[in-house]
Formats: sequence, C-alpha cells, structure tokens
Amino acid sequence: MWMLPTFFDLSHTHTQTHNVFHFWKQTTTTTKTGGPVTSRIYYYMLSHQYPVMDQGQYLEHLLAHLSYNRRRDLPWHHVLHRMAIVLNYDPKDPSVVMKVLEILYPYTDLAATHSILESLQYLLQREHKRYEEEEEEQQQSNSTATTTTTTATKERSFQSVYQVDMATLELITAAAAKAGSHETVMLIWDLIDLLQLQPTIAIYENTILAFAERGMTCFEHVFAVLGELEAKDDVQYHPSRALIRGVSTRFRRSHFVAKSAFEYQRGIETGEKIVVGVNQFGIDAETPIPGFKIDDSIRQDQSRKLATLRQNRNADAVTAALAAIGQALRDGSNLMPLVITAVEQHCTLGEISDVLRAEYGEYQE
Repeated sequence: MWMLPTFFDLSHTHTQTHNVFHFWKQTTTTTKTGGPVTSRIYYYMLSHQYPVMDQGQYLEHLLAHLSYNRRRDLPWHHVLHRMAIVLNYDPKDPSVVMKVLEILYPYTDLAATHSILESLQYLLQREHKRYEEEEEEQQQSNSTATTTTTTATKERSFQSVYQVDMATLELITAAAAKAGSHETVMLIWDLIDLLQLQPTIAIYENTILAFAERGMTCFEHVFAVLGELEAKDDVQYHPSRALIRGVSTRFRRSHFVAKSAFEYQRGIETGEKIVVGVNQFGIDAETPIPGFKIDDSIRQDQSRKLATLRQNRNADAVTAALAAIGQALRDGSNLMPLVITAVEQHCTLGEISDVLRAEYGEYQE
C-alpha cells in the first residue's frame, strides 16, 4: 500500500512528488475523502505558488466536489475567499457558494462562517454592479430608440443567482447571538439588503440578543432594534419569552458586576472592608520625598568615553557605513545589515539617527 510522504520529502524525489499529487488529483475529482493531509497539500501548493492556485476556475472545481463526508478535507472558507475576493472570480455555478455555507452547519466556527459571508458579500456587490450597468445600458437604448408606437417597458427586478434562504441566515444569526458576535450579525443585515429580502422576526430577535451579549455598552442598540421591529406596519409584534429571558439574563450579568463594584466601594467608605493604606493603617503626615539629582561627573565621564571611542575608531569605515545607510534609505533596500555593520564600526546611535533624520525628517505635531 502506498504511503503518503511528508512534505519535507516533496522537494527531494520526483516519484514521491508525483505520488502526492496523484493522491491530490484523486481526492479533488471525486467525493472520496482525503483526510487532513489534503489541507496540507493545499497549503503547500499555495506557499509554493502553483499556477492552478491562481485560477478561479480551478478553485471552483475544488468547491464543486465538496460533500458532507469531505467537509474537513480542505479549509473551504479559505478556498471560497481566495476565489471570490483574492482572484475576483465569479463562479459559473453559483451553487458552490451555497455548498460551502451549508457544510458549516451548525455554524459554531464563527470565524469561518464570517469569512464565507464576506465572500458572498463581495460576489453580491459585483452582481449588483453588473445589474446596474445593464439597466443603464437598457435605459440608454430605450431613450435612443425611435418608434411610432409607444410600448410600455416593464422594469426588471433584481434577482440574485445566489439563492440564500432566510432559514440559513436565521441559524447563523442565532449562533452569532450566542457568541455575542454582532459583527457577523451586521454582515448578515448587509446581505439581506443586497439580496433584497425582508428580515424575519427571528433575525431581529437574534440581532437584539447579539447586542445584549455585549452588555451595557450596546444597551441603546438593543432598544433601537426593538423599536424598529415594533414600528413595522406589516407585523403586530409581541416579544417572545425567549427574547425577554435572553435579554434580561445578559443584562442581569452586567447589573451584577455594577452592583458588586458599588458594594465594594461602599464597604471601603464605611470601613466594613479594610484596605491597608486606604481606609486604615495609613500615614497621616506626608513625608517629603527628595528629588533625584544626577551628579554632573557622570555626564563628564560619559563624554570622555565617547571622545575616546571616536578617536580610536576607523573614521573612513564610519563614514562609509553611514553613507551606505543613507544610500539604502534612498534606494529602499534592507537597512538591517547596514545598521549592524555601522554598529560594528563603532558608529554611535546618534550618528545613525542623524542619517535617518536627514532623509525622513522628524515627527511634527
């Protein structure tokens, strides 16, 4: 049975490299799982800049073979992010995006979920831009066309090819609310706007819970969302028991912290709690603290050492090292080796700093 070599062997033998990528080809053209080693090959190909990793069509091919039993083979959110955002590629089959989103259920990995939602947002924004350009071209063609009869033109409505159902968004907002990730919740609201969907009561309530999880800092946002929900004309809204219990529990935790701090401070002020040096065992009379004064002989001694250093070092080597730093600043090359050389030639910190100041100047308020 063929054994998969480690990645340290990939650059050593052609046979092993061939075997590794034969394994990669098998696992990326079928629904057969390849295990965690597939991710290692993926990152290896990325780090070594394999051309296929810069082809959006190939990344879409990887996503097309995603299945439930292969959900741990690859960092699918990373593949989608690279395809949609890094390579700016729109998939020919929009369903691959939904595959990646669905495979993360129950959305406990919020970082990966957030990454997928960001990729979807980029795809939708590009889709909107194309739609607006087509609408503008259509309007221009209609305005320039001359006909004897007037025909009513039916306005098209935007219909995204990325069919995201509200049930999925509700599940994600529920997971985000539990973790207190209001950033993910707000991203979902952006997607709802791009998809031109109507947010459900569950979306509103999960948004409220996500803000409530942040504590008293988001107190105003909680009631702003609640007020917007109650003001909707098409819904006669009554807060659910789950929402009331969730918000009260989250705010109660913040209340307990504030109450504990208040009781602690009150105990100090009444003397019930003893803090040494604050309310008991303090010093009534202030003891004057003499200021620290540096003996001027230290400055004189340091000046003599600096003069001796400059006298004994190689002046030509110092000048050349400082000039090399100045040239590197102008060329934009690496400074570190030149700075090390300058220090080895006994250039002082002030002399090196003077070269930097001459090129970059000093910070001004």
